[in-house]
Amino acid sequence: MKTYKNHDPNRGKRIKEALSARLCNKQLALAKELGIHECTICRWQQGKSISLKHAVLLCEKLDISMDWLILGRGEMNFHHNGKKGQNFQKVDFKDVDEFRKLPEDIYQALMSLLKEIAKRL
Repeated sequence: MKTYKNHDPNRGKRIKEALSARLCNKQLALAKELGIHECTICRWQQGKSISLKHAVLLCEKLDISMDWLILGRGEMNFHHNGKKGQNFQKVDFKDVDEFRKLPEDIYQALMSLLKEIAKRL
C-alpha cells in the first residue's frame, strides 16, 4: 500500500482545516467510518504518514480535493471545478423567472441554446 511517509506539517494543518470546515468534530465517529483508530487521525493532523487508501477515503468522506490534501495545490473544494457542467445541467431553466419575461420566441431560442450548452459540458 502506498504511504506518504514524509512528515508534512502543512498536510496536518490542511487536515485540521478540512475537519473544521466540514464541522467534523467527532473524530471517533470519523475513525469508525474510515475503519481506523482515532489516534490515526491525530497522527495525520500532526503531518505524519497517510496511506493512499486512507487519503482517498478521507477526501471522499470530507468532500475535499486530493491535490489539496496531499500536495497543497489548489483549494479544498478544487475538485468541484472539474464538474462545471453538473450544476448547470441540474438547473431547470423553466424556473428562471427573468427568462419568462422575454418575448416567447426569444425565450424558446434561449432555452434551446442553454440545453445545447448543458449537453456539451
